[in-house]
Parts: sequence; C-alpha cells; structure tokens
Amino acid sequence: MISPVFKMLFNNHEITKLSNTNIIVSSYIIENAYLAIQRLIDKYKNYNNDIYVINPLYYEQDTQIFITGTLKINEECIKGCIRELCEESRLSFKPFHVNKLVDVNESINKKVSWYECDISNATKYMRKEQLTNTKFNKNNTNNKIGIIVHGTKRNIILMMKNTCMNTNTTMNDSIVGLVAIKLTDIHKIIKCEMMNKNRRKSFLVNILA
Repeated sequence: MISPVFKMLFNNHEITKLSNTNIIVSSYIIENAYLAIQRLIDKYKNYNNDIYVINPLYYEQDTQIFITGTLKINEECIKGCIRELCEESRLSFKPFHVNKLVDVNESINKKVSWYECDISNATKYMRKEQLTNTKFNKNNTNNKIGIIVHGTKRNIILMMKNTCMNTNTTMNDSIVGLVAIKLTDIHKIIKCEMMNKNRRKSFLVNILA
C-alpha cells in the first residue's frame, strides 16, 4: 500500500487527490530503475518523505513509472531527455537542470542512462512544432533513458495548477495527464514490480485512506 497520490489531467488542470482506492501501474519499468531511485533516496534522505515524483498517465488509466524513452540516432543524451520530458510530461527544462544519476551498460552495445531534475526548474510546455522539427528520426534502440522528475508536494501541486500545458496527445503517445507519487512509494512499487513473476502488462497498487 502507498500514500495518497495526486492526479492531474491536461485538459482541465483539475487536481484529484486519490486515497482509499487503487491505481493501475504499468509493469514497463526500464532496467536499473531500482538503482536510480535508490540514488535519489540517498540524495534526499533527510527529507524524502515530502518528495514526490511525477509520472505519465495514459488514456487507459495506466500510470507509467518515470519519464522514459529511446534516444534517436546521433542524439545526445541531454537533448533526448529534454525531448522526452516535453513529450511525456509537457514540461520543458534547460540542459543544465537535467542531472545524471547513473549509467549502466546492459551489454557491450546496450546502455541505460538515468537522469533527475527538480520540478521547480520546469518551464512551460514547448510548442508542437518544436517537437516535430528535428533531424533525428530513427530510434537508437541500444540507448534508453529514464528521467525522474521530483519535487516537494507543494511545488508539484503548484506546477499542476499553474503550468500552461498543451492538450494535444498526438505527439506524446496518448498521455492524458500526470500522477504524483511519493518518492518512497515509488521505491515500493519498483520492488513490487521486480517480484512480479507473471510479468503482467500492469498491476494494481492500493492507496491508503
């Protein structure tokens, strides 16, 4: 069971506090998420009980843990992070606000890079034409990225209320909103997924009252 979470839909900015219910969590969590979240918990160990993480909400009501993606061919990691942040969270960050957590080589040719950024550094959503006007087309399937967008509960809710967000879902895989989950609860969810022997597409997570 996890603490209450906060859900916001792009089309109306309405924030809903979810408690005494459950959410559907996608079992798609890229490699070494546990190591990345542990690094972040260690970084904020003195006050991580007030730290939340934003996660994409899909139209099927599945919540995906973290912002994730695949680099394009010849794309730099930081630029890929900024692109994925815009597409999946509708938020824009400057390159110097995106910090590396860990690099993990899955094999000789495969790598997963993890980054983190604080929600207080986010700016408004980029325009659709800025996302589509790119020279990078094909995915480099050997290079995955994961981004943990975190902040205090106060800053997360302020962002949800005040950020100007584009409601078009064409460019962002039908993501319809964001779900803010406590950092320590994300840690629990990842451990649960690691023990998910059946590898279901999604699973239910219970929320306390």
